[in-house]
Amino acid sequence: MTVNSCPAIVDTLPEWDLSRPHLTGLDVTIDACHEASLSVSPSSVINSIRITPEVQEELLLHDLLSAFLGFSRGTLITPISVPKVAGRKKTEILGGKNERRQGEEARQRGEGREGSLGLTFAVKPGVELWLADQVKDLLPICEHVALLNRFVNAMSSHRYPTVFQALSAATRQVLEDWYLCVAQLEHLLLRGRLTLASLVAFSREPSEILRLAAEVAAAASPICRGGEDGRGGCPGSEGCCQMTSAGVLNFLSEKHQNALGSSPGCRLLLQQLLAAAAAPYFRILELWVCEGRLEDPYGEFMVVAST
Repeated sequence: MTVNSCPAIVDTLPEWDLSRPHLTGLDVTIDACHEASLSVSPSSVINSIRITPEVQEELLLHDLLSAFLGFSRGTLITPISVPKVAGRKKTEILGGKNERRQGEEARQRGEGREGSLGLTFAVKPGVELWLADQVKDLLPICEHVALLNRFVNAMSSHRYPTVFQALSAATRQVLEDWYLCVAQLEHLLLRGRLTLASLVAFSREPSEILRLAAEVAAAASPICRGGEDGRGGCPGSEGCCQMTSAGVLNFLSEKHQNALGSSPGCRLLLQQLLAAAAAPYFRILELWVCEGRLEDPYGEFMVVAST
């Protein structure tokens, strides 16, 4: 039986691959931490109040579509860091009553707890309440996209086992399908045929798929949970991957079995993620059974070569 060693590229990744936030999906978290350190100036509130509701709705649509693509900064919508404390998580959000209400709703939904990126999105003070009420149903999508971007950009690194890399590639396909939907929504917006009410209706089914994909990503990698600094640890650090490769496959298999009552889109998503993540594991199994070779550079297979 022959055993191949770990590829040298694992130890020779350039340092800038980890330090540049836009390459690892940390840019949204960094912007959220920066936003939380700033106080809301009265002038910004007054300026937003002076904008007519029609213009506010158009600005909100532009901000939402930008956040749906993973861009953090908007005119009326901004990411906010959710600090974590021991035990039950606590959120302190600067801003007016509307923004604090968004933070309270985020705590009720579970953002800022284990399994989230440590940030939430909120509408800036001064926006019409009836517009903010429609937007609140769409803000979780922004959080899911930010988490999935973080997972894809970080876990596709060669520092992580092949099962994680394959799951990252399948998750990237989910994001690309969503980006196609956003492009179609942007086309409607440019033609003046998109409103907040129609955007809520169009996003209802995709939001369930994104929520499920974000749940899988958060469970598979504590990078997506975020630390106190919102960075979630350094990729490749000791103990960064809480789940083993077999644990990820078991988790996906259990989720797929328990999703019999879910929508067809959610069941199909879990099936695709499970098939993609299991492919490299079964390649190792095939080589070991058929050729007697154990090619397991990351030590994720159930069999260990004897020395």
